[in-house]
Amino acid sequence: MTGPLTGWRRVPLTARLAVIIALAIAATVAVMGINAVSYLRENLMTGAKESALLASQAMQGDAGSARSLKDFRSADGSASPSEPKIDLQPRPGGFYVVVSSEDGRRDRISQYRLPSPDGADLGGEAVELTDAQVDQLDASPVLGSRPVRLEIEGLGEFLVTASPLTSTGLQTWGTLYTGSSLAPTDAAISDFVRRDILLYTALGAVVVCLAVVVVARSLRPLRQIASVADRIAATPLAEGEVAIPQRAPAPDPRSRSETEGANWTRLFTVELAQKYGYRMAPDPGDNFAADREAGGGDWRTTKSDEYLNVWDRCTDEADTKVNGWKQTRIEAEDHAEWEQRHPGEPYPTTEEETAAWYEEQRDSMEQDAAEAAADPTNLNVWFVDTSVPRLQEAAARWRECMAPLGIVDLPSEPWDPDTRPPQSLQDRWGWESAGDAASADEIQVATHDAQCRRDSGWFDTLYDESWNQEEAFIAEHKAELDATDLAQNVEAAQRALQTIRGYLQSAQG
Repeated sequence: MTGPLTGWRRVPLTARLAVIIALAIAATVAVMGINAVSYLRENLMTGAKESALLASQAMQGDAGSARSLKDFRSADGSASPSEPKIDLQPRPGGFYVVVSSEDGRRDRISQYRLPSPDGADLGGEAVELTDAQVDQLDASPVLGSRPVRLEIEGLGEFLVTASPLTSTGLQTWGTLYTGSSLAPTDAAISDFVRRDILLYTALGAVVVCLAVVVVARSLRPLRQIASVADRIAATPLAEGEVAIPQRAPAPDPRSRSETEGANWTRLFTVELAQKYGYRMAPDPGDNFAADREAGGGDWRTTKSDEYLNVWDRCTDEADTKVNGWKQTRIEAEDHAEWEQRHPGEPYPTTEEETAAWYEEQRDSMEQDAAEAAADPTNLNVWFVDTSVPRLQEAAARWRECMAPLGIVDLPSEPWDPDTRPPQSLQDRWGWESAGDAASADEIQVATHDAQCRRDSGWFDTLYDESWNQEEAFIAEHKAELDATDLAQNVEAAQRALQTIRGYLQSAQG
């Protein structure tokens, strides 16, 4: 079955994360931009309304003494001989209109001050409004003493007020309309929106680029390991000449997570030492840590029977898919060993018979293990030879760096982090009774030790020598390796990868 999700899964992980981050940033920027524009618009409109109201009140005060339309100076500034005339002066981009209702007539006088091209406070030319524009104002039912937004045909949008004009006997003889243009307010908002878009787009682009760089750098070790694993998986290990030139780069201890290494060895860095001393750092991938603590060391005691049944069924199913062939071979070898030791006797079936058979096998296995450990050519018993000159030179630099601590039983080279520190330090810190809690003194010593291992080059040199010696060991014992069932091991690894990929696809789908 194919579809958009299938195509999406084919996109590289880095690109998918970059797209998700970009969309998240775009949504955040959009919300921030909308909020900023709304806030600015509200503030500018509030200011414009206050300004329009003040202008209206000023003209209302000037027009308060008028008793008829004849008391006003015309738009062109002319006046009748009966001076003085009321000369209302609208602000640039503003207007006033006086409509008389005397004797049932709707006479009017108006003036619109054009905005000044150079932005001067006095404004531009004064002109009269057209009859259609005045009729639009006179017919509007929403106008009152508070500014109302209204679009005037041919002029644009204004904040308009309407006030009655009264005579001495408080008889209403006309209406004064005043308007203040919203063009400057709208222009300011438009300019802000343009700057806002440019600013947030640039900011979003920078953040997306940084996020992509961080994601790419974080995934680099995984890509390197996956690349090496794919090349090794494609190498014919079961026959012919075997060369393994592929090599993963040495891990940077400063960027590793606080858990065991890839091969279940203990990580020991300056950063971990500053937190935990020589103690085991917590594993962030341990999903049962809290359950173990609540269950007194056994996480299963905190789970229901239903949960445990599902858990056991799932783990058995996964183990069968990955290691089923191995279990079948082990059972066959076990039957063959029984037949060799007990010819003609039936294979154990009862619990008592099986327990007795396992006890007999355990004695034999302990003896075989002791013999294997004593055999330096055994493929399962191998250690790095730290006596090589490069490691000894790094160890000498480490001892020199550690000398100021005055550790009486300091070993000749850094000890394995999986083992305990020297006995003098164990006694000094009460190692057995301290549990997982490191004292301030232990943290100080461990931090100094980790820094010395880094500065002396012990970490990098040990990694390089481990790889080189393993390669030499494999080349030296090629015949023994060819005799082992490497093809089945490769098949098991591929089966495990396929099982994991199937699980991930089902989880994502």
